[in-house]
Amino acid sequence: MPKKHASFNFGSVGFKEEPKLIGTVVVYDRETGRIAHTHQFVHFGKGEPPSKASMEQKALKAAGSAGGVHDVLHHHGAPLKANAFYRVDLNTRNLIEGPRR
Repeated sequence: MPKKHASFNFGSVGFKEEPKLIGTVVVYDRETGRIAHTHQFVHFGKGEPPSKASMEQKALKAAGSAGGVHDVLHHHGAPLKANAFYRVDLNTRNLIEGPRR
């Protein structure tokens, strides 16, 4: 039976193994802590995984013109919950789950 990752069935596109989540990069507004974009990176076990700098560049590019002055945060905790709202605590640089503002 093909394994699923989040809501995507990787077996359906020819992958025999489940990819390993290697990082989540959160792009946020450094003045408000509002998250502009989250970008998850997976590795399929072949070749080298992307560097920290490469992940940051790709996440910032994907955030595009979200407005504001952005910074990045590497999240290494539990997977982010679907349909939950997060912000970055600017003092601790930690993700905080809470109500939508």
